[in-house]
Amino acid sequence: GQVIKMPVPASFNDITSNSSIRDFVGWAWYERNFWVPSTWLDGKTRVVLRFESAHYHTIVWVNGEQVMEHIGGHLPFEADIAKYLKNGVPNRVNAAVNN
Repeated sequence: GQVIKMPVPASFNDITSNSSIRDFVGWAWYERNFWVPSTWLDGKTRVVLRFESAHYHTIVWVNGEQVMEHIGGHLPFEADIAKYLKNGVPNRVNAAVNN
């Protein structure tokens, strides 16, 4: 489908006045690449990925591995993702959210 750059935090349905997006119900995918310092990958450091809120059903992957799933809205959820991170290359987080 169409890729739309959007700020986070934000509501997918509120980023445009286009009614096909504003009124959309179903899965929306978010993707972000990021680098981590090698000191985070020492086997002792806890690296937490936290979502402050996502409505309603969310599945999250880091580097292709599912790291958490959450059902419910307006509540934070998190997971320790240290074991999924890679050194010296971009890491990727994907989140699928079904409203």
